Amino acid sequence: MRCLICKQIYFERRTLLTLFTEVVTVKCKSCQEKYQVFPYGTVYPITNYQLFMITLFNEKNTLSEDAFMLEIRDICIQYLSKAKDSALILFIDELSEALFYYLDQLNFTDIYLISLYPPAFLI
Repeated sequence: MRCLICKQIYFERRTLLTLFTEVVTVKCKSCQEKYQVFPYGTVYPITNYQLFMITLFNEKNTLSEDAFMLEIRDICIQYLSKAKDSALILFIDELSEALFYYLDQLNFTDIYLISLYPPAFLI
């Protein structure tokens, strides 16, 4: 397999017990240790509802978001188990001021947002 971050070819170690099972990996071991995801959550009040935002990184970087889809999948599963039936779940690179304004005007339901980077206008 080829690592999505460093583009190096790597091989996942298999044993007799895991030989016929599907193992999904997109990062090599060194990149997985070097670029760990430490998500942190923030809650912003919007009109009549709340915006729950989880940010994966503290600062911008040039890494591909495809390399972190397994972590994003786990966060989405947690959100789906906690969210109401009418909740809105969004995944974006970075929350802009214009998008925050439109989400505030939506006035529909609680919004669960997964973002790669923290919003620059709220820092």
